[in-house]
Amino acid sequence: FPFDPYSHTPAHSGAQQPGMTGQVKEETLTRFGELGCFVQNGKIFFDTSLLRQSEFLDEPKLFSYYNFKAEKKELHIKENQ
Repeated sequence: FPFDPYSHTPAHSGAQQPGMTGQVKEETLTRFGELGCFVQNGKIFFDTSLLRQSEFLDEPKLFSYYNFKAEKKELHIKENQ
C-alpha cells in the first residue's frame, strides 16, 4: 500500500490523481496516523500514544501471513503488542 497520499507521483511531475477514491484513501491514511505509523530514513516505525490499551493483545498470539513470494510465514506476537 503506498504511504504517499497519491498513488501516482512520477519524478518528472507533481502529484497525480489518487488511485483509490478519495474517501477510502483518506480514511486509510487517517488510521495510519492513529496507529502512529511513520516512515523515516526508509524505515517504518510506530508511535502508539494514540492507541487504546484494548487494541493491544492480552496474551501472546501467532500471526500467519504470506510474503511476496507466496511463502507462508509466522510471527510470534507478544502480550501488549
